Amino acid sequence: MRLILLIPVLILMFSGSYAQDSTKTYFQSGELSSLEVKYHFENSDRLREELVQVYDIEGAEVFEGYRRNYTGHASIELKYHKNGAVRSIRYSSAPDGGSNITEHTTN
Repeated sequence: MRLILLIPVLILMFSGSYAQDSTKTYFQSGELSSLEVKYHFENSDRLREELVQVYDIEGAEVFEGYRRNYTGHASIELKYHKNGAVRSIRYSSAPDGGSNITEHTTN
């Protein structure tokens, strides 16, 4: 049943082009701390997906996840130290609309 509901969403996502906007946060020393890329789908103003990547001071990726508002939801909340480093990551997901909610917080 989930696959049947997911097929129309995937068709909408991949049948048209999309644009993207990005938000970058930096350490005080200038290195990239986090990158958030928002995808805008041409054929739907309601579907949203965002890639979230977090980096350490040496530039190694320490976290990657996605926010989305289709097939349930997934959210990621980042909190920062004053020096630009990510202090905590809160991830929440309800892939089927609510009956299987997952939440994690990393400090």
